[in-house]
Amino acid sequence: MDMKRATIPLFLLSFLLFTACNQKGPKDATPVADSTQTAGPDTLAYTIKILQRTGDSIAWKGGPPSYSLTYPEFSNVPAPLKDSLAALYSRVLFYGSASPDSAANAFVAVPKDIKIEDAAAFKDWFYKLEISVPRNNKQILTLAGMSDEYTGGAHGMHTEWFTNIDRATGKTLQLPDVVVNLHALAQLNEQYFKKEKGITAEQPIKDAGLLIEGDTLPLPGNFTFTATGLWLQYNLYEVMSYADGMIGYNIPYSELNAILKPEYRK
Repeated sequence: MDMKRATIPLFLLSFLLFTACNQKGPKDATPVADSTQTAGPDTLAYTIKILQRTGDSIAWKGGPPSYSLTYPEFSNVPAPLKDSLAALYSRVLFYGSASPDSAANAFVAVPKDIKIEDAAAFKDWFYKLEISVPRNNKQILTLAGMSDEYTGGAHGMHTEWFTNIDRATGKTLQLPDVVVNLHALAQLNEQYFKKEKGITAEQPIKDAGLLIEGDTLPLPGNFTFTATGLWLQYNLYEVMSYADGMIGYNIPYSELNAILKPEYRK
């Protein structure tokens, strides 16, 4: 078995196939903790689900892998929003499995044919994903995901993402869907990026130590709307090294009047 570090999606897709027929059962699940969020005007009601799994410590020779999910389960969702949520959850919660529960089981299960010396390579592996609902109104439903994982290698990985879904159409919004001038947004983004990294406006963007080629800073795919502006965020390794951490900043609506489409302006 290849013990090199892999990202969670690739790891789980291969691991699920490997363990589907050759695994020992995991420990009993930690009971699901439900917390219902009351729906207000123009909002969707949902229940917070918590799913946890830990592998068998004896079978794993100590330091068993663990898996944790916290996510909202929505009720009475109209189509096509329902389809968009199902597609998102299939991607981030199921990872090719039939349900979050079976994905969790596969992550912590011990393949029957694993060698004792190989089991140590899985020591203390974990995956934790928490999904919250920062925006829930008649126009946009926003889900925010925060994951931490360790699947071997020198260090773990932290990722944050936002998914903004148009309530009326069910479409997952990308920056071209919400702005009228991507070039102007790119210029403004570069200004804020330079400020965040402590380099002057006159310096070329490459002086920030980017991992990308060329002299143009790409817009991040990760964004959301806040009460005061547009939040843009780069995850680890997206444009800079792991040591630089995640880079994010809020651009005030007052600077976006000529950039955002009218329906997204404050």
